[in-house]
Amino acid sequence: MTMWVKTLFIFFQLFVCCSMTYGITRYASPLGKDLSGTSVNAPGELRFMVSKLQPGDTLLLLDGQYDLENTVVVNVNATSDKPVVICAVNGAHPILDFRQQPINLNGMKVSGSHIQIKDLTIRYAGKKGIWLEYASYCRLEGLDVYGCCDSGVQLRKGGHNLVVNCDSHDNFDYQADGGNADGFADKQGGGAFAGNTYIGCRAWNNSDDGWDSFQRDTKDGVPTMYLFCVTYHNGPAEFDLTNHPRATGVDSELPCLAGKDLQHFPNGGNPNGFKLGGQGKENKATGEYTRHHTVLMNCLAVGHRKKGFDQNNNAGEMEIAHCLAVDNDINYGFGNPYPCTLHIHHCISLAPKSGNHLLTARETTLSQSENSWNEQHHRDTSVLDGVDIVQLLLAPRQADGQLPVSLLEILRKL
Repeated sequence: MTMWVKTLFIFFQLFVCCSMTYGITRYASPLGKDLSGTSVNAPGELRFMVSKLQPGDTLLLLDGQYDLENTVVVNVNATSDKPVVICAVNGAHPILDFRQQPINLNGMKVSGSHIQIKDLTIRYAGKKGIWLEYASYCRLEGLDVYGCCDSGVQLRKGGHNLVVNCDSHDNFDYQADGGNADGFADKQGGGAFAGNTYIGCRAWNNSDDGWDSFQRDTKDGVPTMYLFCVTYHNGPAEFDLTNHPRATGVDSELPCLAGKDLQHFPNGGNPNGFKLGGQGKENKATGEYTRHHTVLMNCLAVGHRKKGFDQNNNAGEMEIAHCLAVDNDINYGFGNPYPCTLHIHHCISLAPKSGNHLLTARETTLSQSENSWNEQHHRDTSVLDGVDIVQLLLAPRQADGQLPVSLLEILRKL
């Protein structure tokens, strides 16, 4: 895919997700009870206000903690000129808190099209924090999702979605040995869908992977794109759950938790950063493999017990450009036995535990150049000299939601 095609694709995503709305503006608050919610002085209850949304409507959330036990369901087929918007009132920091929610219920469930959700904290859901299913042309921005019992952010059976400046961290499905809770799960399954785009997102300390694209198949060659995204220390060997409000509260009597050592609770998840597959299985009807076309640019993977960038049986076309991998067991792992096309260039590998790279997939069409491990390269591998990378990774975001200034400067130099 040429650079101008990539750029047009991103601008298209931004255009369809940023149009003006012309409908009703409603308000919600933690204790809101008004049935119309059309005044900031008389807000309504969150889930009821969401149920009233129509194309072009805006729902503004006032400050405070919203204690929720049931899933917040958003199901609207809006349009590019009349999107549905759910966001914080200017200056507010609304928290959707699901610590009392039964296990295996999702926090937010989004279906439809042209839905924008912005500037919310979503935490302690009984399953996924926010789940987009059969949702397309939606935009998630400025979300902080953590402490959930499955993936923080998951997208399934949809495409052309844009996820911007979101954090997903410390999610752990302790009821399933930690094998499902990714930071961002773009796990589609059941057919091919156009790719989604992630810009300026971070995933850290989730029990499974930072990003996981298991069974992802992209339609018509429209790739999944990761731009200026960061993944750190996912799949830790154990979690300390002594202060987790679900593990010590509503879930404390679950068989997986009752009587266990919560301070050193073992985790069986996959410690990978960007997992790009795919499943690799051949479709018996068509004779084809699962192909997840993917572009990663200016991304960073740090401190994983397995791979920083992982092919994971993806048989699609992958471009890895201007990326940095540090202190993973294998920094760039593309050695699975499935045919693929891999373009990897201008990448840096630092301090791997086992190897800089593994580029030996079967029947691979491989092009590589200007990487730190190539014999003739001009990459400046001193980019992190004297830098506390972990401190940079987890520093507060800028006021406009962008990555921390010093971290963004490093990514722009790659």
